[in-house]
Amino acid sequence: MRIKVSVRPSQQAREVEVPDEIRSFLKAVASYPERVAREPQVSFEAHCSSVYAEEAGRVFNLQLGQ
Repeated sequence: MRIKVSVRPSQQAREVEVPDEIRSFLKAVASYPERVAREPQVSFEAHCSSVYAEEAGRVFNLQLGQ
């Protein structure tokens, strides 16, 4: 017997993920001028990645109840 496993996120999961991704992107846009003033060499891509990682860590900690 074969079990079919779907790797595609459910519609419900996407409805939660998309607004979170948008919020993270807008946070990166808003905070980039301050960061680039401190660190002129930082690219927006690198800054955006760090904001996404920070937000992912925050969500993970919330899920753990920390």
